[in-house]
Amino acid sequence: MTPMKKVAVIGAGTMGQGIAQWFNEQTLAQVFLVDISDVFTEKARQQISKNWDRQIEKKKITSENKNQFTSRLTVGEISSLPQDLDLIIEAVVENLQIKQDLFLQLDHKISPTCIFATNTSSFSIAAIAEPT
Repeated sequence: MTPMKKVAVIGAGTMGQGIAQWFNEQTLAQVFLVDISDVFTEKARQQISKNWDRQIEKKKITSENKNQFTSRLTVGEISSLPQDLDLIIEAVVENLQIKQDLFLQLDHKISPTCIFATNTSSFSIAAIAEPT
């Protein structure tokens, strides 16, 4: 399997932050954390940075690790996503219509080889992807 080069996490809440941070730490992928507003993504970027600072204090990572992670993390609005993503993980509010609208919007923008995933526990992936 080809390594993923570009991963997007949609939804900058607690869950989205955790997913973006994990992908950033565990892969060499460029990670895009996006939401409907730069206010949400900037807050998420700050929280992830604080998490890395705590890991530095506990000697789990180095400052150089944090610099590498930071260089691979891009935050912004959904409209800023590149078309050539390898993976999209949806982590927005648990509302079926919002999830369906998001998948439909991205289906027309993103490469057809991109894998769409969801972090929901409330809805089936088939129900979310139905409009696409």
